[in-house]
Amino acid sequence: MHERHGGQEAARLLTACSARTAATWLPRLEPPAGVLSSLARTAPAAVAARLADEYAARTGQEQQRYVRGHRIVATTVAERDAEAGLLLLRRAPGLVGERAAVALLRHPAAVLKILRAVPPEPGGRAPLLRFAPGPLPPSVRRAVLALPRQEPAELVRFCRAAPVRKRGGWQGQ
Repeated sequence: MHERHGGQEAARLLTACSARTAATWLPRLEPPAGVLSSLARTAPAAVAARLADEYAARTGQEQQRYVRGHRIVATTVAERDAEAGLLLLRRAPGLVGERAAVALLRHPAAVLKILRAVPPEPGGRAPLLRFAPGPLPPSVRRAVLALPRQEPAELVRFCRAAPVRKRGGWQGQ
């Protein structure tokens, strides 16, 4: 396969490879967005590692642009592979959107352990998981309620409802 220089075509071949091969070659190539989306389904761990590395290499507005462009891929990763999703929460929390957060909360003890360890964001705010307003799926509610006694309340401190979209703009939280 070609390295980064002529890697567009080689990157497309990754979708036909095993997850192990994709993990070996993905860091060396520049795959188009569609290939990265496909690989999120077949090699989510490799995609999570790449997303986390690229997220960490950016700051400020550049990181915000990266998040906007890659949150859907990160969601696919989290929905396909819990460990890969937890890696994103640990190393690239900004990529964990509403749907990814719901998928990860099926493993609330692991999520809580990560959130406890993540350093506060600039300004001293604790890391947050954002959810769409409304009830969580029954599987998530059962998993959270199965935590030891004080942990559901502690987990709630890390959670926020995402802003509600209205036609033509946003309406509060």
